[in-house]
Amino acid sequence: MELSALNEPRVSVVICNHNHGDYLDRAVSSALGQTYPCEVIVVDDGSTDGSRESLLKWRDRTRVVLQENGGQRSAYNAGFEYCTGEVVIFLDSDDYLSPDAVASIAKAFDAGVVKVHYRMLLVDERDRPLGVVIPTILAHGDLLHGLVSKGTLYGSAPGSGNAYRVSALRALFPLPVNPDDRYAADFFTIYGSIAFGRVAAIQRPLAAYRVSPETLVGLVFGNAVQQVNDRELFKVRSREFRAWLAERTLGTVVPPEELVDFSRAKSLFATTIFMRPYLEGVRAGCAELPRLLRSVWSNDSFSLVWKSFLSSWAMVVLFSPRAFGLPLARYVSNPASRSSQKADPPS
Repeated sequence: MELSALNEPRVSVVICNHNHGDYLDRAVSSALGQTYPCEVIVVDDGSTDGSRESLLKWRDRTRVVLQENGGQRSAYNAGFEYCTGEVVIFLDSDDYLSPDAVASIAKAFDAGVVKVHYRMLLVDERDRPLGVVIPTILAHGDLLHGLVSKGTLYGSAPGSGNAYRVSALRALFPLPVNPDDRYAADFFTIYGSIAFGRVAAIQRPLAAYRVSPETLVGLVFGNAVQQVNDRELFKVRSREFRAWLAERTLGTVVPPEELVDFSRAKSLFATTIFMRPYLEGVRAGCAELPRLLRSVWSNDSFSLVWKSFLSSWAMVVLFSPRAFGLPLARYVSNPASRSSQKADPPS
């Protein structure tokens, strides 16, 4: 697929919502308040919290799509059907964009670029900045080789931190809908899109990612809290992704059966150690260590210095007394727990 540079592309923002009525207005107003004009589509996925009533005031400025609860993948599919832009951003309804986000993204779609991702500022439930920007490393360039040859999932921003070339996504959609795994729509778009082109990275934060109070003190970041220890779920999702991508690319892109994800591996390593008494945790951590090290050293986006640091971190966390090892483990495995200088949130 030949991808020419996009000059002032039309941009669609698809906001997917399920029972986030307290934050929905913030997300919609951030999309409508862009300095660069864009189309705004809101998909409500069977909310029962009053979200649908609050959407009434936006009907004259957005396209509102109401559907029965089908999960995140279903919501992505529904919103994508209505996109008329050349670029699409899937915005979670509890996140929001900075005013110049779309303008910055639109400039980044050079020839060959299929996805643009950008950093996100963490905020709490009241929009207060936490002084933390994610992710630490944004991969960029041609990333398909790592996926196909080693099964490595590259370092990416979370769902709302990505913008995609619509012409490439048309080859991927609809996303597979699985009643037993209704989430992780961004898993498919983030890692499937690289089959068609390069990834560009914008290093400054262009959006806010909202975290709960529980996330601030845990070992696992964000939406992974309930899924990180579910090995079978990841295996099933990986197999589903592999089959789907092979089908969508007519057999030209077939990842290995086992996928390697550093974000998941570091969280699984940390929780495996600290959910057990010390000696049991050390034994269990030793069993997880090879998987973690593989996820580190197979990642082409990591520098030698970063790989060495993470390997040393793992060994210190594994054998240190809990009072020292736990905060160190949390610092790497959960960026929301980090302490840094406060910053102003996107507004």
